[in-house]
Amino acid sequence: MSMEGVRLLKTRALNAYERVLDALEAGDYDWAIFLLEQAFRLLIKYILALKLGYFPRVHSISRLLEEAEEVSNEFPDFLARYRNQIAVLEDAYIASRYYPRRYREEDVRDKLEIFKELLELVERHEE
Repeated sequence: MSMEGVRLLKTRALNAYERVLDALEAGDYDWAIFLLEQAFRLLIKYILALKLGYFPRVHSISRLLEEAEEVSNEFPDFLARYRNQIAVLEDAYIASRYYPRRYREEDVRDKLEIFKELLELVERHEE
């Protein structure tokens, strides 16, 4: 993957995060949690592509964080700390497509802080 392609992953992650904030403001929590899952996944794929030159073609945030152990052991530690919240995000990816599940504001808000922490972690390992 070209460096331009790698950078695009982070750009898309940050754009998805901005759309999460828009959806929250509009009260569209189902869309917000779906977009937040996308932001998480794209950000992890970015650091994997940047540091390892590839990322696995999976839809699991947990699996991507496990793979990121090759970048730093901080990533599996992050997964261990937030496993339950990450599981909700992974479920939202499936539920938004196939099940009539509704999400609430608090389902999204607590995960926003986790995304910010992930972003800080990724940015520490960019160099």
